[in-house]
Amino acid sequence: LPSVLSRMGLEKRLNEHTLLQLSLQFIPASLQNRVRPLFIDSQKNLVIAVSDAAAAQELSMLKSKLLQGLAACARQLSIELSGLRIDMKSYHRILQQE
Repeated sequence: LPSVLSRMGLEKRLNEHTLLQLSLQFIPASLQNRVRPLFIDSQKNLVIAVSDAAAAQELSMLKSKLLQGLAACARQLSIELSGLRIDMKSYHRILQQE
């Protein structure tokens, strides 16, 4: 399976999806129901949608600590991660699509 995924160019996307799912484990339980990891942007930032300004502020204060753990996890998955970006626009749109 790994060789098939690699030939099809899906291995990187699968690893990114895995990182998105694992990223919630690095976020405190009090914030987990107010954030949604979205994607890794072209600048290698993990984009996280937040439900409100308070969640954005909390996440912003934890940014450096979160990035340390997430970057280590990303390295294990052969993903380069350079930062976190907080998105306050997409959270409610995502909920409507679910």
